[in-house]
Amino acid sequence: MAKGEYLMKSLLILPLLIFSSLAHGNDPLSSMQWGIKNIGQPIFRATGELTRELVRGKPGVDIAIPSDFVQSKRKVIVAVIDSGVDINHPDLKDNIWFNPKCEGMSDEDIAKTDCYGWNFLDGNPDVSDDIGHGTHVAGIIGAVKDNGIGIKGVAADNVSIMPLKILNSKVSTFVYDKKVITNIIADAIAYAVSNGAEVINLSLGWPALIHTKKIRYAIETAIKRNVAVIVAAGNNNKKLPVYPCANDEVICVGAMDNVGEVPEFSNFGGKVDIIAPGESIISTYPRGLESRTLRISGYEIKKGSSQAAPFLAGIVALLKSKNQSMSFDEIKYRLYKSAERDFSLKDVKYGKVNVEKALSLKTEKGFPLFKFKGLTEVGINEDGSVKFSLPYRALLKDISQLDFKVELEDKINGKILYSKKFEVSNVSSEKDQAVVIDTVISNFSTSSHLGLKVYYEDKVSAHEIALVRNMLDIAEKVSVKLPFRDSEVLLSNNGRLSSSLRKVVSNKFKGQSLDYYVRRSASAGKTKIDLSRVTLSDVERIQFEIDEVGKIVSIVKNDFNNDGVEDFMIYSLSKEEKHLVLSFVTKEGRPLYGNLYQWYFEISTFEGLPFFNGDIKFDFINYDFSTFGKVKIPVFMKDWSMPEADNTLDPLDRIDENYISKKPYLLLPKIKANNVELEIRTLASVKFLEEVRKKYSLPIRDGVLFDQIVEQDEFSSTLTGLLISGREFNKRYFQIEYESVDSYQITEVDFYGLSLESNRTLVTRRNESIANASFALNTREELRAIFWDFEGNKRIQNFSTGSWGDIIIDIFDYSNRDGRDLILLESRYFIHAITGDGKSSKLPINRESSFPGVSFSETFKKVNVETKSSNARGILVDSTLIYGDRIYSMVQDGDVFSSPIYASFSLPKNCKYLDVAEFEGVGHIVVACHDRFLRSTIELIPLKESVK
Repeated sequence: MAKGEYLMKSLLILPLLIFSSLAHGNDPLSSMQWGIKNIGQPIFRATGELTRELVRGKPGVDIAIPSDFVQSKRKVIVAVIDSGVDINHPDLKDNIWFNPKCEGMSDEDIAKTDCYGWNFLDGNPDVSDDIGHGTHVAGIIGAVKDNGIGIKGVAADNVSIMPLKILNSKVSTFVYDKKVITNIIADAIAYAVSNGAEVINLSLGWPALIHTKKIRYAIETAIKRNVAVIVAAGNNNKKLPVYPCANDEVICVGAMDNVGEVPEFSNFGGKVDIIAPGESIISTYPRGLESRTLRISGYEIKKGSSQAAPFLAGIVALLKSKNQSMSFDEIKYRLYKSAERDFSLKDVKYGKVNVEKALSLKTEKGFPLFKFKGLTEVGINEDGSVKFSLPYRALLKDISQLDFKVELEDKINGKILYSKKFEVSNVSSEKDQAVVIDTVISNFSTSSHLGLKVYYEDKVSAHEIALVRNMLDIAEKVSVKLPFRDSEVLLSNNGRLSSSLRKVVSNKFKGQSLDYYVRRSASAGKTKIDLSRVTLSDVERIQFEIDEVGKIVSIVKNDFNNDGVEDFMIYSLSKEEKHLVLSFVTKEGRPLYGNLYQWYFEISTFEGLPFFNGDIKFDFINYDFSTFGKVKIPVFMKDWSMPEADNTLDPLDRIDENYISKKPYLLLPKIKANNVELEIRTLASVKFLEEVRKKYSLPIRDGVLFDQIVEQDEFSSTLTGLLISGREFNKRYFQIEYESVDSYQITEVDFYGLSLESNRTLVTRRNESIANASFALNTREELRAIFWDFEGNKRIQNFSTGSWGDIIIDIFDYSNRDGRDLILLESRYFIHAITGDGKSSKLPINRESSFPGVSFSETFKKVNVETKSSNARGILVDSTLIYGDRIYSMVQDGDVFSSPIYASFSLPKNCKYLDVAEFEGVGHIVVACHDRFLRSTIELIPLKESVK
């Protein structure tokens, strides 16, 4: 660790250690446990790389264990399903579960048996923790108290921790040893239930993609067996927790800070039942891991809903220790009804946990459990009618008379769209009942996100729903039958839909069709490919036949020979897998360059062409190739060495062959023995950079750097780059525009006093006008944008997300329409729409990282949306892999950035989302569907404000 970093951390921890010295018990770090007893302890919240905000605690804001609480002698088994536990930790070992069947076993047999839990990843009894997550969770629940060391757990006297390991440092995806991780978790839950666990703590979460039948059954079985399942809400500042929090019968726990607010990172809203301490939480930590924040071996400070959930698990263990027969329903009754709602910022369903009130609560009558969690996406018919059921049941006892009110609110405009009072009798605690919400919303430009509120006695529960249109009901959708087998278009396998169709990539070309292909079996030394060109009015079938190749990586569409007609580049491995092959064919399927249509590139450390999220991440430059004139060849920035052909023999100027730097590389075709071989070359050769230096009389010491290639779009006809010379703020900038590899123009750009080095420059072209914008980060949460042209005009605009925690991730899109600049920016928690006049709006995104070691997110595609006045820029969001069946668009229409009803859809169960395509200037969602006879079609759903 750097000296400055160590000093900063030491200064931050010192006040906390001073508080520790004031501890009244003999657990020396216990006074740092503000979550158990808040006497005003401060926490430090990051506001920058080296800056921290001191947040002084509010005395009494904790879990409120009463001072006169009398401990029972009963031990409750709490299963910690996590990354394992340091079972020999001095502050944990006396509270680690020991399997009764192991009594009397020898040490040798104990080492082979599930005596202290089980490792479900590797199928052995090794529950050691190489991450620290599980040990930290375990300490919050059950660290031993009054032992002269460390801390004390919430249920220190009444708990046995059962370590069940389902994570380790090698888990980086949702599959481990060819097994879906949630199925491994399901095995751990089943083990916990079978071996006497009364409480299960799951400080993790996962997306809908892996919410399998097995994990659903395991959780439901645990609840039916009266096992309390406590889960973490997640740490992505959103209202839509993923599984298992989305289960109505588990207790979903969000985080609380030391003043009683929901901190920025924690998920919130109607799917989060309750909050507990979750920021600056001290707990046990594996002694073999470095304590990077606290700097005390065996202990660490962490934050998150992963820390809040074990507070609840410990509280439930206390309740169960006092009353073994207490049902999970009674636990929820006591915790929910006694929860306090005095926070002012983000909301949750019930409020803050309060143990004292939960213990003293009288259970004379039932308490309603309104089941919001299944209400995320609600259908709206094309006539505007909305009808859905709001389920509920009673907790603990039947309710003879239940009176409540339900409201739907357009939160953007503050309008109440629906309000009704309900009076229902004989509400059962055994089964669900429901009321029907029935209304009409005629304006489809209304935000699809509506607030749902339920008023009961003095309590208000707030939730959010999304209205969705059924894709197959859209009047203007186009159905297309492709000339492929139905099973190739869409195949159902055990409920999972898949498609063999591969999309032809065309994001750098203005084409008139959407193209899909299927590879056929090779025969007679030939590879055959079936391709369909889809338009709104027609489907054309093309068959390619090329000399046999290996695996096809992608097919790219562009006008490769510059004759004004689209061509195709088939990018593949060679049959022997020693080369990458670029095979060029015409739109009719004929070889584009005669018998020189296949170009070979030897596989090396240079790797191949870059792709991302289905799009090409390289550009094209023209090159005079043999007798075929100017042809387009790939070019892209990459960190690699200087090609020998572009180096120099002059020992003073020669670039060391092992020196790696970022440069623009191109793959140059060379004819050798009637074959075309691709040679790695760079535009930034030693000779070229020296010529630029001399032409502009640049000092030798300053040199010239080829800083970046400006990303091309479908309207680009040339390649543009940016050259930089100079130091710090005394730099000169040059725009270079290539007509071809050997033909270019250089123009100096006036950016005196501004740094463009390593900026990302985007160009938007519309109706012959060109607008440039260069972006750089001032800090991780602050963006600087420079809007400029080649006449020397420039304008600087700064934007901040407003929070150090809401880091900027990417510039998603830049456009300029009718002189109005628009930036669509992705941050950790939001998509921001930033206009040229400095105004900004934001909409939340569904990102998730509650599964330790794995992060996942919705996927995004930029689109054009047809509004009543013009075309607007938007982002199409696919949330189906995270939660639900929704595909929708965020749209910047005039000054309003929203997710309107007209662009919000549900994906039918018999359909699979493929992509988004543009026809006649309007974005279309592309899905593959089959009917009950398994006949498959492609459906094109337009993104239009006008609704028929």
